[in-house]
Amino acid sequence: MTKDEAILRFFQSLRLMFKTAVMYKLDHPAFIHCVEDLKGRAEDVFTFVSPLSVGFTPRSLFADGRFWEGEKTFRELGMLFHLRKIKSGAAFDIAYTLIENTFRGSTSIQLNIKDIKIENR
Repeated sequence: MTKDEAILRFFQSLRLMFKTAVMYKLDHPAFIHCVEDLKGRAEDVFTFVSPLSVGFTPRSLFADGRFWEGEKTFRELGMLFHLRKIKSGAAFDIAYTLIENTFRGSTSIQLNIKDIKIENR
């Protein structure tokens, strides 16, 4: 797998995870599968570049020194961040871990955000 393929697959998995999060509860098997897939894709990306800084516009993403645009995945992720009032052109780094969380007999995947750094441009 090349670096570009790893980044593309990470973004595709991220897009699918956001869509699945809207449709299913956090303990639903489909959501858990998407989160586990995203974790694997992130690990693939981090073998090539770490940390991965991502910037965005309403129609594209900027990562690894270039714009990722034209494909539906990039447009949807760019618009998703834009609609949530995150400034266009802003970039951030996020450090996180995925863990299994068991509470009252129910196990789910939990995203633990360790740090977010917003870059000033």
